[in-house]
Amino acid sequence: VYLKSNWFNAERLDRSLSLASLGYAMAAPAALLVLCSTPLGSPGGRVTAMTVATFLIATAAAFVPFFFSGIAISAVLTRSRLPVGRIYGVDLVGAAMGCLLVLGGLELIDAPSLVLLCAAFGALAALSYARRHGSSRLKKACLGTFLVLAATVPLNSNTLDGIRPIAVKGRMEKPQIVLLERWNSYSRVVVDKLQMRPPQYWGPSPRAPMDPTPQAWMRIDGDAGTAVRQYNTPGDIEHLRYDVTNVAYFLRPPGQACIIGVGGGRDIQSGLLFGHRVTGIDVNRIFINLLQTVFRDFAGVGNSDRVTLIADEARSYLA
Repeated sequence: VYLKSNWFNAERLDRSLSLASLGYAMAAPAALLVLCSTPLGSPGGRVTAMTVATFLIATAAAFVPFFFSGIAISAVLTRSRLPVGRIYGVDLVGAAMGCLLVLGGLELIDAPSLVLLCAAFGALAALSYARRHGSSRLKKACLGTFLVLAATVPLNSNTLDGIRPIAVKGRMEKPQIVLLERWNSYSRVVVDKLQMRPPQYWGPSPRAPMDPTPQAWMRIDGDAGTAVRQYNTPGDIEHLRYDVTNVAYFLRPPGQACIIGVGGGRDIQSGLLFGHRVTGIDVNRIFINLLQTVFRDFAGVGNSDRVTLIADEARSYLA
């Protein structure tokens, strides 16, 4: 904006703002594709020439949309003839709305689709500038870009075969085994399809049963994991008696139990198996919703009259 000041004089300002906004609208989806296709990190955390190269590629891709949006914001703040107080006030309101868009948007759609929605807003801004002082060709380009991006958002958010990360935390993801995906401002949770596999233990007894049982594996942000297991009868979870993590239930007869961080419901199922009434608290509403809806009957937790599920910060709730 400083070096090419003639691009942003009074006669050319709206056209230049339109082009900068359009550049952002087109660069954001391109950067998203690069970021989702670039595996970051390496097994064991070793720094190699390839890990450095991938980080440089990701950094360059993320830089481009901010370059165009930075031009638009800088030009408006420094070249517009409107009162600077009003311009800056609108800038602050827009930033605040952007923060709320992330919090609310991730409750409704996934992060890649939300990036596409932001790009659509950029195209809409480009169209508003082009309508003032732009050629018909520029107006059509802005309108077409907006319509394509606006249509892509619901299409991408309603399929697992759209724009998604192909590698997370150094591991390649296999879309064919994914049952569902949920995003919010806390995390990305991916649930794999049901499989018959030996029970998941943290500290199994030498006598622990290893007979396969139906389970679905949950991955939080591509790394932390928890299993959702079937619970229709006590026999389905009898193997939980053989995990050392449940020793507290042997020491304390049936009563009340509180589980902080419910995950896939395993610890709640353990409390039920030993005859406790259980309160499950999780700050991440995704797990509460999954146990109450998708896995309500399978996990047997959401429909139990001995279970209370709370979506809250545990310390605050207990206090």
